[in-house]
Amino acid sequence: MYDFKSRVRYSEVNSERQLTLPALIDYLQNCCTFQSEDMNIGVEYLEQHHAAWVLSSWEIVMNRYPKLAEHITVSTWPYSFKGFYGYRNFTIKDEAGEICAFANSVWVYILPRCVRCGSQKKCRMLISR
Repeated sequence: MYDFKSRVRYSEVNSERQLTLPALIDYLQNCCTFQSEDMNIGVEYLEQHHAAWVLSSWEIVMNRYPKLAEHITVSTWPYSFKGFYGYRNFTIKDEAGEICAFANSVWVYILPRCVRCGSQKKCRMLISR
């Protein structure tokens, strides 16, 4: 499991001073990105290998939305890989360790191919360009 601690910022809350859903999703995506970066298989690694992880779906269960200035811990762990699919869970907990949000996600590992020759090597005609 990987986690990081943070604090809910003013720019991330709504008029009721609660974390917005887009900001919550940013925390989840940042958590798995931080884990990949810490393992040296992050954005630069994917770029060098002409690959990407693309989010296919989220299932997010909210117990409550964290409030402005609240200290939170965001955690993630992969739980399965099947072919090009990766499955990953997340939690956001408050300082007392209570779960504010739980999420399940499905990711797809993409290796773009050249539209002209079908190669997965560096080429001027990569679909991702």
